[in-house]
Amino acid sequence: MLEYTMFNKAYMVDIMRFLVFIFIATLCINPAFAQNDAASNEPTDAQIREAQTYYKYCDTNETLKKIRDCQCSAAQYLDARVKMGNSVPQSSILDAIKGMCSLDEKRYGDSDNATQKDDFVSQLTEAELKEAEQVYKTCEEGYYTRTYQDCECLAGKFIEARQEMGPLENANNIMLKLRDECKNPVNAIGAQYTSCMANDRLDNLEINVPRKTFCECAARAWVDMYENYNGKLSARVISNFGSGAISRCLGKFR
Repeated sequence: MLEYTMFNKAYMVDIMRFLVFIFIATLCINPAFAQNDAASNEPTDAQIREAQTYYKYCDTNETLKKIRDCQCSAAQYLDARVKMGNSVPQSSILDAIKGMCSLDEKRYGDSDNATQKDDFVSQLTEAELKEAEQVYKTCEEGYYTRTYQDCECLAGKFIEARQEMGPLENANNIMLKLRDECKNPVNAIGAQYTSCMANDRLDNLEINVPRKTFCECAARAWVDMYENYNGKLSARVISNFGSGAISRCLGKFR
């Protein structure tokens, strides 16, 4: 299960400084871009915190760390968020940066790491690769899985589990073992924020803060429950988490 750990305050400050540095460096490399829209392209505190959340998610996911440079990805995430605006869902941001900061380009140029990667790939059978591709495809085709799990991570975990459990193990048993793996809090928080903003039932509730503030709270509360949940994620579970998140934030803001 994804360990979504808290960073100490000093380290969080270092990461924030790193993200701001990367963003400023980007503006320096593209002065025309900076001059045309300098005011609207200053990262806000909320955008920086969002990029930090993505960095933590990437850095604590062992499978993702094998294929992505998490600091580079977080910087690209922040840059995309600033350029695309706050109204764009996280899923669109993730689509925009997909394929960037691959360790295939950044890390595997080193001969030792290239050998390590080649050794890992050479150990995979054609059947294992096809099976992992099918896991990824199935994940991407399912609304719940593509929204609340990282499909790349899940395919990688499947390969590891297949090698551990052997070729005769039923694929459904492997997926059952992996149901709590590769949770995607970054995408989940965006989906829940969007759902909350479109929830007409909130119009009848007495909320003493702007809808945006309330829904940010509700989305974070939903993800907190999701990350501590062990079991199959169903429509009923998602709905129960949503009701619980709204109740928690109503208590906070009423």
